[in-house]
Amino acid sequence: MTKLSICIPTFNRTECLNNCLNSISIAKKKYNFDFEVCISDNCSKQNIKVLIEKEPLGTAGSISMLNKEEFDFLTVINGDIVSDINLEALEVFHKERENDITITVADYAYTIPFGVVNFDKNHNYKSLVEKPEIRNFILSGIYCLNKSVCSLVEQNFQDMPNLISKAHQLGYKIGIFPLYEYWNDIGTLNKFNLEIKRQKNQN
Repeated sequence: MTKLSICIPTFNRTECLNNCLNSISIAKKKYNFDFEVCISDNCSKQNIKVLIEKEPLGTAGSISMLNKEEFDFLTVINGDIVSDINLEALEVFHKERENDITITVADYAYTIPFGVVNFDKNHNYKSLVEKPEIRNFILSGIYCLNKSVCSLVEQNFQDMPNLISKAHQLGYKIGIFPLYEYWNDIGTLNKFNLEIKRQKNQN
């Protein structure tokens, strides 16, 4: 039996609803309580639809619950992502390149807090780099998928990297869309609080 019901009435407030659901998700990870979420859209004009997973389906598995007749392509955004991405530009890129999947990537840098020693296979010294910065493009958690790719998803647990690998093996065209706008992962309580603080400082 569910111990807590969280009821969320909303009207034309998609962004606020996303923030609310993110908060609930973070609280679940921290306190590990049983709950259900009930959302009332109050005749909202934003066409909000809620998918109820009876069991966790991963970042891609819930796509199997969508009516494929309602769209030609789908934009998927992970629930713990905040970004100023231009979604219209992403859509144009996806269509003009005739991609089956468009993966957005974010530039990510981190500093190794130690000196890095390079040496050859005979253990002879080559060089020393003090606290180098490493940069890579990482999955940003935002994707565009054609309907044909969505049809590959079965109603069981499946993360997006698994779907991408499956589509690649089947010969689907996959393009990369680099993000130059603000992007942040708020998947922990600390990161979430820092993001709230950042947004308050902007206002």
